[in-house]
Amino acid sequence: MEKINIPHLLSTTAHLNNPILPTSKWLWHQLWTNALFFHWTFEPSFIQSLLPDGIEVDTVNGAAWVSLVAFTMEDVRPRNLLAVDLVSYFHEVNVRTYVKRGNDRGVYFFSLEAGKRLPTLIAKQFSGMPYEYANIQRQASSYTLQNQNKQRAFSADYTVGPAIEHKTALDIFLTERYHVIQNIGDDIYKYTVHHLPWPLSQMTTSQLHIHYPLGDRLLTANNVYSMQYSTGVRVVAWKKEIYAAL
Repeated sequence: MEKINIPHLLSTTAHLNNPILPTSKWLWHQLWTNALFFHWTFEPSFIQSLLPDGIEVDTVNGAAWVSLVAFTMEDVRPRNLLAVDLVSYFHEVNVRTYVKRGNDRGVYFFSLEAGKRLPTLIAKQFSGMPYEYANIQRQASSYTLQNQNKQRAFSADYTVGPAIEHKTALDIFLTERYHVIQNIGDDIYKYTVHHLPWPLSQMTTSQLHIHYPLGDRLLTANNVYSMQYSTGVRVVAWKKEIYAAL
């Protein structure tokens, strides 16, 4: 992952659809590292049926997309405070789809699982997003998750391949998202984050098991459309904003 200081990060916005960042001060710093991306395609009507009113499925090539992202959170801390390993370092797996509201494009999380109980509670309390604890283990080239309460399982033994020098429009659609658009109860919120473009590499797996229910469907290793790896990005995040009613 490329090292970059915060002032340079905040001044680098040419890659954004909307290069104007929030005028308020960012609140959180994070490193999202060693990320595994797995992608599936679905008919838009199915994904729309899983979304709350006021959030619209976003599509590319006439299809809706769902991704499982398994990575490690590092140096998670509030602005101007030091990281504490007990809560600032943990593994996370999320399942997301791609959505829009007005001119904003972002992701919507179907699930967010963290591998430490205390960070799970803190993230849920401060963000309002649906974090839950799962048993997550990670080694140099393997990643496993078990969440028996939700009948979810994921394991991968992977090898990182060559860097992807020229990203496709689909690569950009699936990775360059700078808002989370999420409901909390009946209200819909926008969470804005900023980072440089994800550096992507090819990835292969010698062992891959995925069992994630999604509505009346199932995400499995057999129907994965594509996968990538990234060393990661440095991230700053702002306070969530509530959307006005449409």
